[in-house]
Amino acid sequence: MKTLLTALVGGGAVASAGVGYFTYQKFFSENISSRLRSEKFIPLNDSKEHDAYWETLKTQYNSQKANKGKIFTDGSKDIETRELKLECKKALAGNIKDDALYSKVKRWCVVPVSLSEHLNKLNFHSFSTEDKTDNADKSKWESKVTEYEKEGNREKRISGLDTLSTDKWKTIMNKCKEIGGKKNYEDEFETNFEKYKEWCSTEKKTN
Repeated sequence: MKTLLTALVGGGAVASAGVGYFTYQKFFSENISSRLRSEKFIPLNDSKEHDAYWETLKTQYNSQKANKGKIFTDGSKDIETRELKLECKKALAGNIKDDALYSKVKRWCVVPVSLSEHLNKLNFHSFSTEDKTDNADKSKWESKVTEYEKEGNREKRISGLDTLSTDKWKTIMNKCKEIGGKKNYEDEFETNFEKYKEWCSTEKKTN
């Protein structure tokens, strides 16, 4: 940092040095925690209000011991809450560009959130999933059905829902309700992220 500041001040631009300094500070303060926040996740901390979240995530973490690519440890034994907190503390300070580590942190070190809840934070409105004839978003679901069945959209379809049966709008609605409830620590959260945006929601209009 001294070298950077010396070079800037030596150039005769004190104001520029100030800008350069803060740019430098920002660069080195960015980590996985800041990346999570920018994507509207809430990193967990040691506060009492987060205790229940840690317990939930510990249970889910231990259910994935056989999948070493998804966890921090070697999976040889159950992790304790204290250990998970330590792993998260280290990982949250990790390199912002480490996508593999980021994927793990997003599972185990943030306040649990469903897919539909998270997309709402990202300015997407989920269509109503009330199973009734006068569903407020019925016309929107029917429009999605038309698009869903186009041959050109085959690759965009939701996994396990290649075709729509009778009551087509209800079929796609119920599938959206199912995947919209998936939590960030579940595989389906990531795999259905873009598909939920495409078929189950619409981007909110901004003024």
